[in-house]
Amino acid sequence: MKKIVSAPYIDQTARWVNGCESISSVMLLQAVGIPIDPDVFIERDLPHAPYWEQEGRLYGPDPMFVYPGDPHDHTGYGCYAPCIVQALQSALKHEGAADRFEVLDVSGETAAQLCRFIDEGMPVVFWATLDFTPVPEERDHWLLADGTDFAWKCHEHCLLLVGYDEENYWFNDPWHDHGVCAQPKELVGLNPMAIRKSGIAMSFVPEDRLGMGLVGSMGMTGNMMLRSWRKGGGIFLDRKDPEALANRIWQELEVVTPSTSFPVRRMSGGNVQKVLVGREIAQQPAVLMTAYAVRGLDINTSYTIYNLLTEQKMK
Repeated sequence: MKKIVSAPYIDQTARWVNGCESISSVMLLQAVGIPIDPDVFIERDLPHAPYWEQEGRLYGPDPMFVYPGDPHDHTGYGCYAPCIVQALQSALKHEGAADRFEVLDVSGETAAQLCRFIDEGMPVVFWATLDFTPVPEERDHWLLADGTDFAWKCHEHCLLLVGYDEENYWFNDPWHDHGVCAQPKELVGLNPMAIRKSGIAMSFVPEDRLGMGLVGSMGMTGNMMLRSWRKGGGIFLDRKDPEALANRIWQELEVVTPSTSFPVRRMSGGNVQKVLVGREIAQQPAVLMTAYAVRGLDINTSYTIYNLLTEQKMK
């Protein structure tokens, strides 16, 4: 049985590029009959503060309680549940609805547990990552007021959980006009290793090709081995299959490189992306996730990558 709570949709991309938490909160408020404007919510209700420099070091607020930067532009980052709880309480008070609703922080509950609110007709502000991709290893750092180093997990994203059915959870995703979209229940809340252990073949083409996708000092063969080393039974690795895959990608995708041992960091961006996409598609995944697959590539290489992804989608 499919159950969807009706909630207005707002696209954050044009005006609130880093305001997913605020936009999801405003969609929630509008869904319960409070006609609040996103800019009013950000300016009046959202605790936010700029960064500052002190003795040559970057300081900023704690996202647990205060939004760092400006949600309207790329100086902003994001914030977590306690900050949004404060903002929602402020909005309810200013809009004269504090006696009608109670704001709950239920951090740590699973999507399945949160569906009890959907059954009551109440959407839920939900934290995840962009497109539910794996959390990257990269972190952005700044110092809190007490000198503590804070590490921000990149690709943090906030959506509005609006429904569920037998197979999916449904979200209002404010990013890039995604609209109401489904995410498979078996994937939501699982890390990549748990997804693989559940029997779902998954591949990922990250935005950072040489930081997250490939090892720049290694050649094509070495980077193919990164996908197969867990299959080994000991400390020695078999190079035969990775070498064959490297040669196949080299020939079929017309990768410009003198050899499969040539360091990938010395290749052009387009050839690096061919190696990365080729390796991930070769895993024959049931789920293939990409982030900015053709950013910075020339038009011909972009068409090649798009065609590869389209062919994979049609299988």
